[in-house]
Amino acid sequence: MIRRSLEVLILACGWALSASSAHAQVPNDGIEILARGPVHEAYAATVEQRPLPGPIIERQPPEPIEELPPDQKPAGDDVQWIPGYWAWDDERQDFIWISGFWRVPPPGRVWIPGGWRQVGNGFQWVGG
Repeated sequence: MIRRSLEVLILACGWALSASSAHAQVPNDGIEILARGPVHEAYAATVEQRPLPGPIIERQPPEPIEELPPDQKPAGDDVQWIPGYWAWDDERQDFIWISGFWRVPPPGRVWIPGGWRQVGNGFQWVGG
């Protein structure tokens, strides 16, 4: 579990394992570590209105990965763990894991996570 969490963290942070390739394959685990990808939605600008739902994906997202927050927590009283989630990657036509991270919420704001909702013929991401 710890190794998988570390590999997922590497995926989300966009760290390249090899400068000559866009991605690398982790031996024996079947987990592909990407050198680039989307940024966690918690980095987005705050919004005052309800977020718009994403496209409908015909496949169900995988079960969330149980992440263990890193022991090294940033200093501050208001620091909170923002969990990871599955995002749809149009280019790959597959789900990719966006790893969680520590964050101090913007002043006067509360973190509300997004999530996948089952709709008619598939699943749709509704941002937080």
